[in-house]
Amino acid sequence: EEQDLLASLSDAERAASGIADHWSAKDVVAHIAVWKERHTGKIASALRGAPTPRWNDMEAVERLNAETYPHYQRQTWQQVAACAEAAYAGLVAQVEHLSEAELTDPRRFPTLDGPVWPETLGNGVWHAFTHLIWLARQRDDALRLARLEQAQITTQETLMRGLDQAGAANDDRANVRYDLACRYALAGQSATALSTLRAALTLRPALALHAKHDTDFASLRADPVFQALIAGVREAELIAPHEVHAAQGTASAPLLIDVREPDEYARAHVQGARNIPLDQLAERLAELPRDRLLVTYCMMAHRGSSRGERAALLLAEHGLQARALDGGLPGWQAAGLPAETTTGVDG
Repeated sequence: EEQDLLASLSDAERAASGIADHWSAKDVVAHIAVWKERHTGKIASALRGAPTPRWNDMEAVERLNAETYPHYQRQTWQQVAACAEAAYAGLVAQVEHLSEAELTDPRRFPTLDGPVWPETLGNGVWHAFTHLIWLARQRDDALRLARLEQAQITTQETLMRGLDQAGAANDDRANVRYDLACRYALAGQSATALSTLRAALTLRPALALHAKHDTDFASLRADPVFQALIAGVREAELIAPHEVHAAQGTASAPLLIDVREPDEYARAHVQGARNIPLDQLAERLAELPRDRLLVTYCMMAHRGSSRGERAALLLAEHGLQARALDGGLPGWQAAGLPAETTTGVDG
């Protein structure tokens, strides 16, 4: 699909230059290629047992994008097209080199946060679809846009069948169904979206909280079936940044807990916050006071299923007083409240 779309571009479209917040076709091609290259390098590092980058922090991702954008903007279309071809070939060769166990075993590479295959598809397939669809929309190419959206659906359906046949973990099977339900909803296939979402929630009920706030399901909000699927969802109680700040320095000051990873915390965090990553929280409950409000936060990129909200729910389930910071760290900073950086991390 990528090669076919690129072949359809006119000479003027290929030569066009974009700007940082409105990319040209060349910028899109370069961006897709760069993330394929990065992922190929990440797999190579994992094979060597070397440290690997983590890309779940959107602030860090945006910084990487901003750093690489000027380099490729200066290149010609021919240079960018050659880079894209090489990046694709390199990623395919790297994946073909891996055994089935290396692709699927979540414990095979200690420097990775799970198996290789999900992020490989993320950087090699889903990311490309996202930008190709954007480019087709920018070109006002309705036929190609419909084709790309259907190709994305077909690809995810193939993945779903493959995971089912392989007896994959319920969470993996649920996640691909959830993503597929989003695609169906965006394509106007409401009945199929609802039945697929129901199957995802049967396998992983916790996804209902995410679905409740997911804008991909905007067209289904008023549907009684959708409302039934998200009925009874438990949500973390939120607290406004100014309310937290007003209580700081008082006898009833809350304890702020940053549940992001240490490298995220080090770049910027709420002043005075303690860092306990979400995946460590359950085993460190004994460290937390029971007579004090605990306020958890992250970047809250996905309202309803953010790490901060999940952390607050976890703490509440264990009998602690817990609320999630509304808006996360970005909300705190937008309110002009004090944040800090550090090279030393608590925890």
